[in-house]
This record gives sequence, structure tokens and C-alpha cells, in this order.
Amino acid sequence: MSKTTLYTLIVGIDTYDSSLTIGGNLCFHPLQGCVRDAKALQEWLAADPDFELKSVTLYNQDATKSNIAQAFRDHLSKAQAGDSVLFFYSGHGTQEKADMEVWTEETDGYIEGLACFYDKGNPQDFILADKELRYLLHSISKPGVHITTLFDCCHSGDNTRAAMGEPLILKQGNLVFPQRPWDNFLFAKQHSRASVLGKRTRDFLPEGNYVALAAAESDQSAVETAIGGERHGVFAFHLLHVLRQSGGNISYRDLTNQVRNRIRFKYSQRTKIFASRADLYEDGFLQKKLPDPNAGVGVVTFNPYTSQYRLDRGILARVMPNSTRVQARTPEGKILLGRVGAADLNTADVIFSASDLAALEKPIERMSVTLDRLAGKPIRLYFHNKDLSEQEADSVATFLFSAENQAYILPESDEERSDYTLLAWAGMYYLTLKGDWFRPVVLPLHIDEEDALKKLLSYLQQMATWHFFKDLRNQGPDAISQDLLQIDIMDGQGNPFQLLDYVLTSPLRPTGQMDKFGRNIYETELKIQVTNRSDKNLYVAALWFSDFGIYASAIGNPDSTRPIPGGKSEVVEIFGSKAITLELDDTTRLFHKPNGSSEFKFIFSTEPFESKMLDEESLPTPDLLSTRGKNIKTPATDEAERTWPSSGWNSRNIEIRTLNPEFEMPDLRELENALDPAMGDPDLGHFLTGIYFQKKSGTATGLELKKEMDVLEKGGFFMDRLMAAANYWANYRRNSHYSKMAKKNSTLPKIVSEGDSWFQHPLLDDIIDNVGRFYPTYCLAAAGDTIRNYFAKNEIADAVKRIKPTVLLLSGGGNDILGDDLPKFLNGTFDDAPEGQHPERFFLDSFKAELDAIMEMYRTIFDFLKVEYPQLKIVTHSYDYPRPVEYKSKKRNWIGQYLDEKGIERPGDRSALVRYMLTQFNLRLKNLSDEYPGQVFHLDLRKSVRDDQWNDEIHPDNVGFQNVSTQFLRLITSLVQKPEV
Repeated sequence: MSKTTLYTLIVGIDTYDSSLTIGGNLCFHPLQGCVRDAKALQEWLAADPDFELKSVTLYNQDATKSNIAQAFRDHLSKAQAGDSVLFFYSGHGTQEKADMEVWTEETDGYIEGLACFYDKGNPQDFILADKELRYLLHSISKPGVHITTLFDCCHSGDNTRAAMGEPLILKQGNLVFPQRPWDNFLFAKQHSRASVLGKRTRDFLPEGNYVALAAAESDQSAVETAIGGERHGVFAFHLLHVLRQSGGNISYRDLTNQVRNRIRFKYSQRTKIFASRADLYEDGFLQKKLPDPNAGVGVVTFNPYTSQYRLDRGILARVMPNSTRVQARTPEGKILLGRVGAADLNTADVIFSASDLAALEKPIERMSVTLDRLAGKPIRLYFHNKDLSEQEADSVATFLFSAENQAYILPESDEERSDYTLLAWAGMYYLTLKGDWFRPVVLPLHIDEEDALKKLLSYLQQMATWHFFKDLRNQGPDAISQDLLQIDIMDGQGNPFQLLDYVLTSPLRPTGQMDKFGRNIYETELKIQVTNRSDKNLYVAALWFSDFGIYASAIGNPDSTRPIPGGKSEVVEIFGSKAITLELDDTTRLFHKPNGSSEFKFIFSTEPFESKMLDEESLPTPDLLSTRGKNIKTPATDEAERTWPSSGWNSRNIEIRTLNPEFEMPDLRELENALDPAMGDPDLGHFLTGIYFQKKSGTATGLELKKEMDVLEKGGFFMDRLMAAANYWANYRRNSHYSKMAKKNSTLPKIVSEGDSWFQHPLLDDIIDNVGRFYPTYCLAAAGDTIRNYFAKNEIADAVKRIKPTVLLLSGGGNDILGDDLPKFLNGTFDDAPEGQHPERFFLDSFKAELDAIMEMYRTIFDFLKVEYPQLKIVTHSYDYPRPVEYKSKKRNWIGQYLDEKGIERPGDRSALVRYMLTQFNLRLKNLSDEYPGQVFHLDLRKSVRDDQWNDEIHPDNVGFQNVSTQFLRLITSLVQKPEV
């Protein structure tokens, strides 16, 4: 086998001198794992038999900017068509101010760079800017040369996610260097500054063809930490782990996803991938071959009349013509290699090597074979963890996304690109369509259920097989015209329905009867007729796809397909009946879906074939949470038109959507029963709460019906009970998780939390969701709660006495000042000032009085706990600055409406006003906390959440909450760690 010539430049720098200041007061701290990681990658590449390695390594003092640039020119530039190039860098990243007259695309005013080795403090001599790297990469980019870059460094940001007890080093120094003179850039001789003014970067620094993987997004930090007793870059360590596990035979897209999945349960950094061409994402790493993970077994027999070998597997066994490879073993143990030639639905020709056959004394009548490169359609799965510890989540990902499961499942780190989402939430593993987190597609599994992961894997394997056969169509040379089989759908009386793109949308009508639960029964009756429009016999199988099950119902024959003569018609028979009755299934009804869906697939061939082997029972349906029902659902497909031969096979799919007649007006009695704390099920309560409810408008406590449920009557005692039930299950989930974790991890310190929606948001991954993955955390908090409310309830003392926590987390005051009382603190008239300046002019003295009252309540709590529980550590926090919506916005808001009432219209004033409020709140609470040294600790969370990480005006989104929670985890870990003896 020929080898790929691989030119590499491997750079690792640990020896940054923190005593050597740059510009008078800036320095980089030393690292410890960069050279180790660089050498580990070098050793792995050297041992790979697929490569003829031509390598240059630059470590520590050798890794100067000039040496790196020279290695590009003298070494990497030697690569020719068919060769691969790899540039790896591990060290610090940094920034410098951009010349905004030239680099107009840099909206933040900075350009990023690599901090090469230096022994003097002139940054322009050691920073390799991204623009210079672009220039170097283009200089070695040639047709047919495959270029990959790997960067284990970061360029900006400081929001690392701390693991418990692990010392972290950020691979950047939070340094921003001055703008450099133009003449100092590597490309200055080729492009004068005057010649590039007014041009786009790509006009004078064109981009080469390459794939780049980076340790983190541009606003995140890359982390170095202790792994297995040695320092490593998190990105480099896990990248090399995946490469070793896969042998490097992995696409860039899947490599990125697997590294992301190994990192994201512990660190906030997200591996970034860029490819200059879209097709490069699917290429193998450094041009290594991508293996087909699918394999199978079969039997080949020799036909003495044709002198050919025939395989007892065909397309319906995922054997693909001219693609599937065959390996046979003779009785003497000799290996014969071959491939599948022509294939029909049930059998295939096998073509063995002529030299292998010539070496046989005589043909072998029968041999068992293994099959490689079977067709498959693995599911791309996004895994979102809300319940598990980092170790448990990592174990789940390792189990599901192992190499042997890649025929069925591939990890996807971008939910929008996934097929399904797997959630670990509310004590369950469950699968949903992407983004639809409260409508499971199969029956959820309890996390603590025996063999839960094995059952989940079996679900996913069946779902992958189901999708493959549902989407199967003939794209080979023997594909006959789909028009040869005419499909007509009629109602029970024989009246035809109109199909739109092979989708039938059918209403369900009330039968006038009730089921045993007192609900209306809705039905529709269909007949499906197929007509052979050819002049030959067509053998037809009708497959019904439902709940990830396949029902192979041969037309007119329960055992196999039989021919429909040319020009003749037959009615499809399902379960022995020619009239098909579809009902409103319980999953559609219970989970408030607009329609149910079933799908028929018709496979038709000019030759007989067998389809019964495809029979597969449905997976358990989610409505079984209420011990009832049967569900019908499936998506649709369509096919392109082209020219077909007169013999062969093909298929056609028909989707039938049955409209939910109760979608606009669901039966609230059933909803109330399902949510009733006395009779309901906590699993079902979790899903129905998410489907029907949202956090209440404003800063009020609890939930309210979603806006799209406006058709429902919301008043009266009945609705009050419904709301109370939904809130009950939201709190039940949280503290049920606490109980299980405390029992499972009895040695871990316990935490009690009391607060508002930053601690208990029913529909977001809030702070306690994140902290609760590491420590058992009992939650008293309620969305919208005020410090006055929980001060009055006095639940803290009882919880601390009962739970005996090591740490108490307190979140309060935000709703007191930003809630419904906000107008009381604002002036109706105020002085003019430049926009965004002097925000204190908007406030009455009542605002300071309210802050005094809030601090007095905090002081009372602190004084009580200081006397009764002097060893208890207490953590308080500020909030990040809210984002009030614009004046007269129609978006859902609660701060904005009050500012509108007071005539505060300018965006700068609105923003400055809330920043002033939160600054004053933080200052007061910080000063108060400092009065209790060693017991009360304050977190300043201002500027912790990026502008694009907000769910609404006052709540971060899941990513924003994760970043905030990192600060809590760091502090909690430092408070609960026992001092070394």
C-alpha cells in the first residue's frame, strides 16, 4: 500500500519567562504541557504506517517567529500534489491592536496571534499574527496539497470552566499589545500599506486551501491542566486520544465532534473548525482513508452452470453493488478477497480475485463470508446533559460514541445539524427531535434503571436501521421508473384523496363514542390501491413504518411478494384487512402534537423478492408514561426524476398525516389528571410542564400557560390547580435529583440554595442545575422570588438544620429592585444629560431606601447563621447587567415596560440606568459580606455573560448560565476542600 508523504511542522513552547516584562508591565506565565503534547503528536505520526514522515520540530527557544516562518518557506513548501501538510502549535495566544484603516473587518479592533518564543520584550518580533499565518499558508497552498493546522492556544476571553480541585492555566495572558508598524509584518515587502488601503483582506492576502482546528472559539480560553498526573493542553490531549482510538481514520467533522464531546462536560472551551471549502469537512484526517464501520456475514455458493459465486444477501440486507467487500475463508483456511458485483433485493453476485480462484484446486461449493462496506445511515446524535456529573456524562458519551457503534450513531455537537437530541434530564434518558425537548419520540428510560444505557443503545440501533430502510431507494443502473407503480388512496367509501408531494393530510372525525377514559374517539378509514402500469409483472411489498417499527405486509400474500399483472390493480392489505383505520393516538393527544404521522413504503421489482426479514416491532411509545396507547409518526421523503431501464426495482414513499382535532383545544381534564401531585407521574409532569407552560411574565413566581395556549380558558379555580400542579413538578424534579445524588455520593459536601430564578428557572439550565452536577444541592429557590418573601418564610433555618450543608448559596434582591416595584424608584421627570450619562438622575430616594432594607434582611440572616452555624460557608452574588429591550418593543419583557411608562426612551439611558442599579446593589452586598470574613463570600458576576448569551432581559441562556456557574464552582470547590496536612 502506498504511503502519503506528510510534511509536518510541530511547535511547542513552555518556557515563557514571566520575569521578562513586555512594554513595562505585561508578561506571559510559563506553561508545562505544550512540549509534552507536541512530542506526543510527533511520536504518533511517526508510528503511523500510512505516512512517510518528513518532520521539523521546534520546541521552546527554537520556536521563534523567524524559525517558524523559515520552516514554512524551506520545509512545508516542498509538499507536492498528493502530499499532506500539518502545522501544530501549542503555546500562548494573544492579541494586538489592529490598524483599523487596513483591517476593517476586525470589528473588535484587535487581531489575534501566536506568542512565539522571545527573550526580549519587543512584541512585534515574536507575535505571529493571524494575518501573517494566512500569508504563510497561502504561500504553501498548491493544487492537490492537503493542509491541516492545529492550534492549542487561545486568542481572547477568560471564561474557563473549572473542574473540581484542578488547577487551570489559561493559554493566554489577557494581554493586548500595541498596534505594530506596518513594516514589521512578514508580507510588508510584497504589500505596502498604501497599496492595500480600501481593499478587503482577501484581495491582497488570499486564503489557501486548508482545514484548521483550534482549541477554542475566539472569545474562549484554551485550558492546560493536570490529566493523569501530567500537565496537558485539554484540546491536544483529547485530540490525540480520539486519533489513537480511531487510528486517525476519521473525518474532520467527526474528529471535531468527538473532541468537543470529550471536552464539553468539563470545560467551556469549544473546539473550533474551519475549512476553506465545504467538502473538506468530510475528508479523512491528513487524507487517511475513512473506514466503513458497517459489516455483516453471509454465505456464498458456487453455481456450476454459470461458474459464478452467489451471495445469500442482497440490497434488503444493506449489500451495495460494486461497493460491499467480501472476505471468504476456504476449508483449508485460505483467505479469498472479493467484492459484490450485480445485486438484487435478496441476492448478489460475488467477484473474487482471479489469481485467488486460479490457486484453488476446484471451486468451493459453499463458504461463510464476512461483509464490509455495507450501506448504512447512522444517526447524528446531540447529547445534552442536565442531570449527570461530568464523569457520568463522559461515561455515557464514551459508551454511545465508541468506534463499534459508529455504524449506528455519530456524535453531533451542533444540535441544529443533528437528527435527534438525547437528554439526561429529570432522572431520565430520553430522545427528542432537535430543539423539541419536551416531546420524547420513544419511551424514556430512568437513569438509575438497570442496563439503561444498553437499552438506549438498542433503541438507537433500531432507529438507525429504521431510517436506512425508510429512505432506501434505487439509485443504481437497474432502477425502474417510479411511474410504473401507481398509488391511489381513498376513504372508506372509495372516494379518492388528493396527494401533495406524496403526502396525504387527513382529518380525524369523531365517531360519537368514548374510550374507557371518557375521551372522544376520532378515526379515519383509508384504502390504498396500487396499479401496475407496466406490461410486465411487478412484485410489490408494502412496508408500514410506525414508531420505529417496520411491518412488511405483502400484498395479497402473508409470506412473500406475489406478482401484480401488467395493467392490474390490488388493494393493500394490512394485518389482514383492506380497510386501514387510523386513530388519534395517545402520544399525539397527550404531548400536544399537531398531527400524527405514518408512512408506507412500496418496494416493487420485476423479479420476485422476500421482504418479511424486515419485520421489526415498534419501540415502546412515550405515551406509555400514562400506561396507554399507541402512536403513529414518521417523516416523509421524495425522489428526483430520471430515466430508468425496463427491469430492476424501485420504491415510493407515501406519508399520511392525521390531524389532531384537539390541537387547538386540548382536554384540560386529562392534563390536570396527568399533573395531579396525588395521582400523576413525575416523568409525565416534566414533559407536560415544558409543553404547556413557560416562566411567568415579569418577575412573579412560578409558571404560566404559553402564549400559544391563549385559546384555553385561564381563569378560575380549575386553572389555579393546574398551575399549582405544574409548579409542583418543576420543584419535584430538582429536589428528587438532590436526594439521589446525596444517596449515591454520601461523602460529598452538601449545599442548600435559596433564591430566585437565577437559581430556579424551570425551563433553563440555571446555576443550581450546573452546581448540582458536582455537589448534592437542595433547592428552596423559586423563579421570581424576592428576598422579602423567603426572609418571611424563614425556610433557610429549617433546611440548614435538617440537611447540615457545608455551603449555603443565597440569591436575592434582583426581583426586589427590578420587579414590579421598579416604578416606585424612578423619577417621573428628570434632568437632561448626554445619552447614557448620570443615570442617578432617574432615581428617587426610595431606591437607596430599598437597598438599605434588602441589606438589613441579608444582615439578619448572616447574624443568625454566624451564631447558630459558625462553620457554615455562605455565598452571595451580584447579577450581571440586564439588557432592557428597546423603547416600545413588542418583545416579552418586564424591565422595558416600566422604563416606557417613565418616558426613558434612549437605549443608552435605559442601559445605564439598570447598570447603575446593579452596580449599587453589588457594592452594598460586597461591603456587607466583607463584614463576615471567613464565613460570607461574595461573587461579582457583572460582565460574566456575553451579549449573545441572554435568554431574555434578565436571564442568561444555557451557555450564559454555564459561564456564571463556573465562578460558583471555583469558589465552592475552594471552600469545601480540606487543607493539606
